[in-house]
Amino acid sequence: MPRISIKNETASGGRVGWTKTIKSVDKSKTNGYAFDGDFLNEGKQYDLCVGTVIVSKDPFGSARNGGHTGHIGTVEASGIMWDQKTWDWGSQFLDFRDAVVKALIEAAPKTEALPSAADLEIAFAKKLDADFAKIVYEVMDKNEIENLLQEREVLTNRLAEINKILDGRV
Repeated sequence: MPRISIKNETASGGRVGWTKTIKSVDKSKTNGYAFDGDFLNEGKQYDLCVGTVIVSKDPFGSARNGGHTGHIGTVEASGIMWDQKTWDWGSQFLDFRDAVVKALIEAAPKTEALPSAADLEIAFAKKLDADFAKIVYEVMDKNEIENLLQEREVLTNRLAEINKILDGRV
């Protein structure tokens, strides 16, 4: 996990921005409360997973004649990769919010679906049936039979491990 530090922007009048990791986005909200996640405090170090999406809200200008901008970053092995686009928090917030959703989707790990336990058991049973059919119907020497039985034991152990994984997923 990359270790990162945060530096929040400060504008005149002591206005300080904020930065947070984003876990989800509530598209029914039209302000910073749309972003569910943890605030990252300035001056602290954080170990974050690669792919973590980060949002910052930064003040600019004076308290009277200023505003806020938004930035989107993604944690990479080398640190935070900030998107080059700067979003106006007031006039572009909805587009910004949608861009954060897109960043979350793009950063999500790509995983293939695991076969079901039933599919694995059927495949395993077919493999065992085929192995035993070989023993019964073919003339085999003792070494071939021992190798086949060892392979059966390995497959049995693998099936048990896969079932443990699937049980934890359900």
